[in-house]
Amino acid sequence: MYKRRQRDQRRLIREVHVLGVVLAFSTSAYAVDPTLSSLGQSGGLTIPSAFVLPQGTFEAQGNDYIDPRYGESATGSQVYWAGIGLFPYVKITGGLANYPDNSHVQFTGEEHFVFRHLMANAKVQIPIFFKYQPTIAFGITDIGDQTHYFRSKYGVVSQTFGPLALSAGYGQGDRLNGAFGEAEVSLWNTGLSVLAEDDSKTPYAGLRYRSPSIPWLANASVIGTLVRSLKSTDGVAPRTSFTVAVQIPFGRRDRAGYGPMMFRCRMHGSIMLLIPRTDRLYTHPRAFG
Repeated sequence: MYKRRQRDQRRLIREVHVLGVVLAFSTSAYAVDPTLSSLGQSGGLTIPSAFVLPQGTFEAQGNDYIDPRYGESATGSQVYWAGIGLFPYVKITGGLANYPDNSHVQFTGEEHFVFRHLMANAKVQIPIFFKYQPTIAFGITDIGDQTHYFRSKYGVVSQTFGPLALSAGYGQGDRLNGAFGEAEVSLWNTGLSVLAEDDSKTPYAGLRYRSPSIPWLANASVIGTLVRSLKSTDGVAPRTSFTVAVQIPFGRRDRAGYGPMMFRCRMHGSIMLLIPRTDRLYTHPRAFG
């Protein structure tokens, strides 16, 4: 009887420890919600992932990223994006890209541009039909105008493994033309994540920070991303750029990926424990779009 009680106590201690660890990491063990890349698709640093903005979520962003194809002629950039999760599994973004050049000007205040270009992007995510199905999406960039600088069609597959999110895809067009891939690792509940990717021409590394929700700003989050190209492309030296975004959940966000967690009850004498059910781990919200 005494040995059995000791055995039960040891089992109780183990399960309490497991519960504490799971609860400690339950708010941070999954990759963060998607945000817009420097080129306006929800995804990594410059490439798209299969994840889309949650329905009703709006994001406005500005950055100074220069596509390496125009790095020799452009003296800088001002790029602005706005996007919204319009319907379940559908994301629409629109943007303006200004690439000034270093041409000689005849008049004071005159400006020359490599281009000043309005564009739109669209992405459609395939619904999740079965457990462990990866997230799949198809998209097109730089829709609309007959003149296009970033137009590409692509397909991409993404999957999360705890704090790690992986994406791999293939694109054809001006900007994406070949296989591309990305990895993002969330650093616990710090709001920070580390990213590495390759767009088939240039490898990139970056650091992203997402602030907690700000109640007095409609529960918005501020997102900052540091992007660094890692090698010369088309004769253009590696360059660092920065992105700042504000993401506002105007629509109802179930946050399905963060709850409810499934538990089972176990009684130890007069103590009732709630033990997380590892066979019913919840799905990350990215899978739902």
